[in-house]
Amino acid sequence: AHNEDDTEAVVQTHLVPRIKHKPGTVITFADASAVIPQVEETYAYYWSEVRCEGGISFADGFVNEHGVVVVSNACRPSKEATGSEGDNREADDIGYALRRLVAERAKTAREGVLVAAWLIETFGYFSSRSYSIADKDEAWVVRVPKGHNYVARRVGDDEVLYIPNHFTIHEVDFTDTEHKKFFWSEN
Repeated sequence: AHNEDDTEAVVQTHLVPRIKHKPGTVITFADASAVIPQVEETYAYYWSEVRCEGGISFADGFVNEHGVVVVSNACRPSKEATGSEGDNREADDIGYALRRLVAERAKTAREGVLVAAWLIETFGYFSSRSYSIADKDEAWVVRVPKGHNYVARRVGDDEVLYIPNHFTIHEVDFTDTEHKKFFWSEN
């Protein structure tokens, strides 16, 4: 469940079918400038759309036909997390698109992390958020500061994860090259 603390909201639900796209099709979203190549066919998904006056689209949640769930929560950035001083690339930026594109393209939670990682590294991210991506076998939390960086941690089978409005991954095992518990951006 997720509501972005919106009040007096109207929740609309949509069942979006698989959609085939012509080669060369691109997708853009109103909240950002990234022009993203569309895949040949997107997976069907259930979309829980939350709307209210002054509310934001980031309260929306998605579950796709393969059982991959993706939601997000705002994170208050530290001054170190508001950008990457050493990253001189101009970010086209994505925001809302990340969640929907994971739902459209991932068969598993792990694959959802890889989709999110590619989008963040390729286009950059304009906000600071925490994403939860889960399926019947795994759950991942993906922390995204503004820019081209991310870190993801698998939630253990014997763990419960509470998601406050703050980044909570404080240690990363960089020896985990098989990515059993962590993924991270290289820059």
